[in-house]
Amino acid sequence: MKRILLVGALLVSAIALLPMSVDAQDRIALLRQAQTAYDDFDPPRALRIARAALDPALGPLDSTWVRGVHLLAQILIEEQQADAAKTWARWAMRARPDLPIDSVNFLAGVVTTLRAARTEAPRTVADDKTTPTYTWPGANATTAESRIRVASSSSQLNVLVRGVGLVGPEGLVVPPGTYELEVSGTGLLPLRVTREALPGVATSFAFNLTPAAAAAMTLAADVRARVFAATVPLSIARFGAPQAACAAGVASGGERLVLTSYQAIRGADAVTANGEVKVAAWDVASNLAVLVLPAAAATTLASTADILDGQALWAVSLAECRTPAESRVVLQGWEGRPLGALALSEAPANAAIGSPLVDYRGNVAGTWSGGNRAAPASVIAPLLARARENVVAQRTLTAQQVAVQENHRYGSVVIAVDVPNATVKLTPLEAWQWTELTAQGVAPFSFRGAAGRYRVDASAPGVAARTQEVVVRAGETTRSAISLRAVAAVPAGPAVREKKGIPKWVWAVGIGGVAAAAALGGGGGGGGSSGGVIEVVVTP
Repeated sequence: MKRILLVGALLVSAIALLPMSVDAQDRIALLRQAQTAYDDFDPPRALRIARAALDPALGPLDSTWVRGVHLLAQILIEEQQADAAKTWARWAMRARPDLPIDSVNFLAGVVTTLRAARTEAPRTVADDKTTPTYTWPGANATTAESRIRVASSSSQLNVLVRGVGLVGPEGLVVPPGTYELEVSGTGLLPLRVTREALPGVATSFAFNLTPAAAAAMTLAADVRARVFAATVPLSIARFGAPQAACAAGVASGGERLVLTSYQAIRGADAVTANGEVKVAAWDVASNLAVLVLPAAAATTLASTADILDGQALWAVSLAECRTPAESRVVLQGWEGRPLGALALSEAPANAAIGSPLVDYRGNVAGTWSGGNRAAPASVIAPLLARARENVVAQRTLTAQQVAVQENHRYGSVVIAVDVPNATVKLTPLEAWQWTELTAQGVAPFSFRGAAGRYRVDASAPGVAARTQEVVVRAGETTRSAISLRAVAAVPAGPAVREKKGIPKWVWAVGIGGVAAAAALGGGGGGGGSSGGVIEVVVTP
């Protein structure tokens, strides 16, 4: 049997230095005994005592408990009981998802087992609806029987252990391992949760199932009215846009606070809703923003993280930025829970940018991020808290100040090419720009997007392509001309110096006539296939 004496020494010394409350003293004493048995080459006794020390009823799952998990896993692995070690590791990761892994003082097999368990036992929405309690064996108990029970509070539910059978009034004896439980009840949404059956331990599960109304096809009339009353149409003005864009927000978290997506206000010069709207907090990575209305909203909605896979959610659309309507989707899963993103069955039909996603009770479960993704309420909550602090401290900003701070203010560029039917592609080059800014079209055309550098790839049939950079300046329209004829005229040899004194915009006049010249002068418009300017508008 392989021995790592350093582990024992470190474990005993670490335990000796810990504060000893009554509960913690019991666990510390047990781990001391387990370590002694381990050092005395008595693995069966060491296993029994280490198992007893992991009883959650002995106190918080602190560093002492974490050491016990490592010690138990190490003994099992050394005794060629890798499957049992994996079961205990998964259980430990479900009990404490942030469990630190000691890769210095324990065997590599222990580290590998714990790391695998973290991946294999992710926390799900169903875990929040499942509460275990344990009947734990003592230090001298030799039983290895595993039993799954249903708590008296959930006795009206049907609980099936997949691959084994239904859990009866006396419980169900199963071999130690990981099992999937299917729970159902009248008028309730079914629940599926994965849990461990531990050797020698009887586990009783209580379940908090969601009412079947959560999967309803329509919102109740009173809930719909409340959601619509809390929805705030937002008018978004950006440089170069002929008219303001429309976005949605929802009054939540405070009498004047409005939750929306950062994309809704990204690059804006101004945001209004019956007056100027300020920004109290935002998070580019999470695609969220909290705004402050000039006056309190008539209705506000609470937020919720109590959502389940298969549950219906509703987004809000705004016809002509005034008339609200709902669009139903289904929650497919919660990726990277408890933060991460909500995965929806589809993109909500006609949803406004920044639309809230509400559940059947009218609570905000998330904010639509675009496509079939949404930011969950667990991500929203800390941002709302920060927004409240900023409002109290008067640290709110205008939308344009936020755009300047993030380098997201809009500008535009008009590009002409001296060859007919040339295609131009713009690719963003700055770290603060986003991939949707990539655009292409037939020259001449105008592009409007976030300030910064862009790579321009110009090509046309029968001539060599050319690449150069252009700079879009915030709040300005710049112009650029690309010469493909010069590239075509000199297939090889030294570069030919261009003639000076001829303005770049002559290229546009030469290939597009008066219409193109007018387009270049005005930043858009024009008519005809050769002289018009194609305007490319990117997603805000």
